[in-house]
Amino acid sequence: MKEITGAYFAGLFDGEGSINIVRGVSGKRNEARRSSWGVVCSVKMTDEETIKAMRDCFGGNMGEKYSYRRNGNKPQFYWQTRAKSAMAFLRKIYPYLKIKKREADIAFLFEGEITRGYSVRLNNEQQARRENLKLQLESLR
Repeated sequence: MKEITGAYFAGLFDGEGSINIVRGVSGKRNEARRSSWGVVCSVKMTDEETIKAMRDCFGGNMGEKYSYRRNGNKPQFYWQTRAKSAMAFLRKIYPYLKIKKREADIAFLFEGEITRGYSVRLNNEQQARRENLKLQLESLR
């Protein structure tokens, strides 16, 4: 990626993007349940071409939030990437981040917690470490 492209998307992400650590649970109610944790990076804005450029450059998904069309508002578009793709995105733009650099640092620490995959049974200590990183990330907002 060209330096100017990385700097451009890092600036855009600093202003319009978000980094989240999310948790889901898989498995049936009566079976042993697995925690599914991951990093999600997203950008929401009204300029569809910029969102398409994010998808073309970094992969991920894009779509439109139709609820924003009420009351004559412009449609809002989003781009999102998860797990390994989200981490690859953060590594590419990291040198240029300013505002979200501390959040990215926590995402990298979280990535270090993933040793056996994203959807596995965790012991209490592993669960607590991931929850702590999620709370640290949320406290920066």
